[in-house]
Amino acid sequence: ETSNDNIGAELTITDPSLSSSSEIVHNLAVANKLTINNDAGEYIMTGILGDTQGLSNNLASSDTYIVMAELINSGINRERLENRRKEYNKYSEKIFKFKGDLIKKAELLSEQNLAIVTVNQKEINEYSASYNPSALVMPDLLQVEGISIAIVFKTYDDGKITATIRSSFGFPYAAKVAETFGGGGHKFASGFKLTDGRTLSEVKSRVVTIINDLKAK
Repeated sequence: ETSNDNIGAELTITDPSLSSSSEIVHNLAVANKLTINNDAGEYIMTGILGDTQGLSNNLASSDTYIVMAELINSGINRERLENRRKEYNKYSEKIFKFKGDLIKKAELLSEQNLAIVTVNQKEINEYSASYNPSALVMPDLLQVEGISIAIVFKTYDDGKITATIRSSFGFPYAAKVAETFGGGGHKFASGFKLTDGRTLSEVKSRVVTIINDLKAK
């Protein structure tokens, strides 16, 4: 399932049968006989790999593999792309230690299969320009036994709260959680933003209730 915030767009294209917006872009280009050069192809492949968690979740259909094969046949070198991604994602010693701090303060709620990490304004100011805290810690949260959905909250001094949500295969609830707070995404990756004055404690409590309800269905 795919949902969207009200972003004021004149045209929105969604296709819940496809893995990602990148796959939609590829199909639109092919349908309109547009040339996908290597730069565009690498971006498309990167987007597909990101949204499908490396082709490991069930967003990756047989058609997704066909798109990947077409991109490889057109000259996109996946091994080189993966090496570039790994090089780009390397982090400094300072960021490595920050990652450890985030892991230490992770809240693991086993009954809900939920992991939560909160990043405050001071940490946002100090680290976000160098590395996105959500991307830094999210893969580790989903590697914990019994954890199937992870949320990284960012809290700001003006009261704003943002959430990045990721869920594992077999636990397709990311979009449903986000939609409750006016956000959106797909079933394995989503997010939301709140500026209505709700406290983080209230939001966490509501998330727990939502997940409990989803699991009970």
